[in-house]
Amino acid sequence: MSKFRTNWASFFRHFVPWFVAPRLPPPPAPRFIATIWKSSHLSDGWEDRVRQFDAISIKAVDKEGFHQIESARELSAKVRALGCDVHAWGFHDCVDWNDAVREARTAVKAVKDLNALAYHWNAEKEWSESSNPPWFASVFAREFKKELPDVLLFANCFRSPVDAEMISYFDQYEPMLYGTRSSTISTKFDREFARNDLIHEKMSVMVGTGRLEDGRNTRAWGYLDNVHASPGLASLVSSHQPRWVNFFRAGEISGHDMLMDGNDINPSLPEQVVAIKTQLGAGTA
Repeated sequence: MSKFRTNWASFFRHFVPWFVAPRLPPPPAPRFIATIWKSSHLSDGWEDRVRQFDAISIKAVDKEGFHQIESARELSAKVRALGCDVHAWGFHDCVDWNDAVREARTAVKAVKDLNALAYHWNAEKEWSESSNPPWFASVFAREFKKELPDVLLFANCFRSPVDAEMISYFDQYEPMLYGTRSSTISTKFDREFARNDLIHEKMSVMVGTGRLEDGRNTRAWGYLDNVHASPGLASLVSSHQPRWVNFFRAGEISGHDMLMDGNDINPSLPEQVVAIKTQLGAGTA
């Protein structure tokens, strides 16, 4: 009888947890975006350098108007032919209800024109200093989603006005986690991913490309590798697991294009993506 009891105890200890608490599947691996402001910023041969990215985000909107839409249309066709998804993005004010509605309608037209799969709503100082930023953001999102419910909508904006209700109208929250010190970038990652009012499934990030700070060879806008005690981008992405990692921006800046070549601190953008994917595959943090 005692042996029977022992076997039952062993059964419940070892097998019942499999039924009571099944193991959840791992989250999807982060995906990678390169943002482009103007096609004129791209270097010759850029087509061979974007294949590591899942999507290319093309600027198509500036507030209530289109941004170089003919050029954006041509670029989107080239990107699609390369096997990358096309995203669109625009800079927005959304300082009141009417602004938000008008700007959303322009964004909808641009997305339809480019046949984009996602839209990145970029809103900064003007929006954040308006009378009710979360409300105006939600007005934009609702107007946009009314027309394009299946298009992924990113809130790529200043963090201070953001709250859970606002993000409920967006598919992804995409804070701008820039900095020229690795400790600053790491602190921003930790702060955003520690928020308990936002669900992790909606967390994406916009990061710097690792280009050198103007006039300095010892600081960069982003660090792939760890710097002293501060984790670099590869470690931060591996540990926090954002849904999307968006590099701003591909193309020439101050005479150098990180899409094409690296520098003394960081490798090129395609090499950074490969390194991050390698670390993700190794399961390191």
